[in-house]
Amino acid sequence: MKKVLSVVLAVAVLVAFTTTVSLAVSRGEAVKAVTAPTIDGTIDDMWSAVPELESTIKLFGTGEPATGKTKVMWDESTLYFLTVVTDNEISHTSPTNWDKDCVEYFVDEDNSKGAEYDSVDDAHLRAGVDGDPASAEGCAFPEQVAQGFAKTETGYVVEYSYKAMNPLKEGQVIGFDFMVSDDQGDGKRDTAMCWNEDATGDNWRDASVFGEIELKGAADTKGTAETKDAAEDTVADTGADVSAIYAVGTILVAAGAALQLRRK
Repeated sequence: MKKVLSVVLAVAVLVAFTTTVSLAVSRGEAVKAVTAPTIDGTIDDMWSAVPELESTIKLFGTGEPATGKTKVMWDESTLYFLTVVTDNEISHTSPTNWDKDCVEYFVDEDNSKGAEYDSVDDAHLRAGVDGDPASAEGCAFPEQVAQGFAKTETGYVVEYSYKAMNPLKEGQVIGFDFMVSDDQGDGKRDTAMCWNEDATGDNWRDASVFGEIELKGAADTKGTAETKDAAEDTVADTGADVSAIYAVGTILVAAGAALQLRRK
């Protein structure tokens, strides 16, 4: 009977762990653009109504990393990204694009979460800084993207647009992540910061590690966006609590069932 108890507890722990991990995906919102933003590195007023996504997950590196806050808008044909980066030194001396200061965006339009890019609607996009060109990999082509750049007192601003492979619609959930890479002046990528909580560093080739954003309708005021942010934080916190409670509850229920079997 002890073996029965051990097996049931092991299964319960596995189920609880799997459930907890599945709830760890970062989630956010994109706001529908009434008119397309001008992609020039200047922050238009329309961006004020869009919730922020922040790069808080350090993939690797030491020292003070460059960090970014990204906002996403959309219309039926295009995704628009705005990222404000805090970086004490802009550097792009490396001959390889990914080792320079840059912002990278990862898109899975149908959120199919394939273990590799599906060459249908997955894209790895890179915004260069201070004159470096934009680039697109996966299923995206250079003519599908445009970028704008501007320096600030604390770093830089990147705007980026990406022509989607398929029509976008309100309520759609897409796979998404973004990463801020930082060359601290030595010609290599010293740190990398991502948004998605489950980021593994494989987002350049594996769409299953992306977070998710829902395409929402148009927002009119900054107050509306702030209210949405607060609501999202509450939902996220509640989700984490529910996940933990569910995990503990699953173990306790399984343990109780096993004890009942033992008594019989």
